[in-house]
Amino acid sequence: MAGLISFLSPCVLPLVPDTFLNLRRRRRATEDEGRRSVPQGDAQLRAFIVGFSIVFITLGAISTEVGQVLAQYKTLLARIAGAVIILFGLHLTGLLQIKALLADTRLHNLKGSSSAWERS
Repeated sequence: MAGLISFLSPCVLPLVPDTFLNLRRRRRATEDEGRRSVPQGDAQLRAFIVGFSIVFITLGAISTEVGQVLAQYKTLLARIAGAVIILFGLHLTGLLQIKALLADTRLHNLKGSSSAWERS
């Protein structure tokens, strides 16, 4: 069920029709050349579906395990998150200055950088 839900997620679902169309196009191009490609095209499609299923079922299972482990520490994690939010709020109001959050690092100023900013 988790694999199906992740397959239908907004991030993944738009990729599915394009992948199926790409496999179908390959199959049709081979058929146009006069070769019989139905078994090969079907095999590619099946391999895609099996691979896709394995990946997302595995990701779903791992996410479930991580969620169950984190659920055991829900109270502690909520307190830590609350403390971090309070610290960030104090920093934003100026009542507390966190030096690490005031730093400004720019990669294009590093020596040896190939950034377009240095060339202009």
